[in-house]
Amino acid sequence: MGRLVAVILVIAVAVGALGFYLNWWRISRTSEGDQVDITLRVDKNKIKKDTGAAVDEVKKAGHHANEEIRNLAGRETVHGKVMSVDASHHTVMVSRNNAETVAVETNESTNIKRNRETLSVNDLQPDETVTVVYRTDGGKHIAQSITVDSK
Repeated sequence: MGRLVAVILVIAVAVGALGFYLNWWRISRTSEGDQVDITLRVDKNKIKKDTGAAVDEVKKAGHHANEEIRNLAGRETVHGKVMSVDASHHTVMVSRNNAETVAVETNESTNIKRNRETLSVNDLQPDETVTVVYRTDGGKHIAQSITVDSK
């Protein structure tokens, strides 16, 4: 029972601090002689507007998460060495354990990185070890990301 009261108290303090920070309410003080008046002003419209905006952001995040889940479906990964790069055709040949070669195409939305540096397909070199995440579309392997392993 004591833990429940503590949790409720922490939540109440957090909501109170958030509301004060977001100007949902203000406390003002006036004094005349020996009298001190303390006023609590609550801005219901601001609370309604902010909570509506928060709900909209949560909905957007939910839609984004659903899109990401759909994008993950059908993804494949190949880890291996770059055998060749044809920058003019935006194609990279990757050998998996020297047994299987996978041709992947890049496009303007392919994310190519080495450490935190963003690269272009022209920056890829034969014999570099890469991890490629791709999807198959119309029989073609379209690279979504290519990550160059650090040496």
